[in-house]
Amino acid sequence: MFWRSMSPPEAEHIVEAFGFELGKVRRVEIRSRVLDHLVRIDTGLASRVAVELGLPVPESERVDDVPVSPALSQLNLAPDSIATRKIAILAADGADSTGIDTLRAALADRGATAEVLAPHGGRLRSDGSGELVGCERELQAKAPVFYDRGSVASGGDEVASLVECGPAVHDVLDAFKDAKPVGAVGGGARV
Repeated sequence: MFWRSMSPPEAEHIVEAFGFELGKVRRVEIRSRVLDHLVRIDTGLASRVAVELGLPVPESERVDDVPVSPALSQLNLAPDSIATRKIAILAADGADSTGIDTLRAALADRGATAEVLAPHGGRLRSDGSGELVGCERELQAKAPVFYDRGSVASGGDEVASLVECGPAVHDVLDAFKDAKPVGAVGGGARV
């Protein structure tokens, strides 16, 4: 029931996870036994995982009709709102403090929470307005799973420093690979 209730991206993630984890198993016999079990759940699942592992597809077994429950999928019932979402705003020294404040306020008005992440902790020097931007976390001290969505703030030289910042680029790539929306303001699109 669980497998058949997943949306296509969730199903793809499950197949990739099986491939990743079983790819670490050295004994082919163990990989094959897991595939024999998966074919009892769903032939399509077993076939897709077998392709990931480069193994033959096990012989299919008849599985009775299994009901589908949309309630088991996180994406099938995803809310059509940003409320309760946690958004990461990537920034560095030279960021547009007014833009960050405007983005934070717009997200808060819609019930979302925003945190500024930067290459260093403390406060960031703004883009020349003399204001300081508070930074909730260092990029190195957080994991992409902490946030539902991401945004890269605009600015001048700060964008160049984020392009060269491994954790910033890694964060954006992780969000993209996890199919999370990523936005950019102004020059932030370079990241």
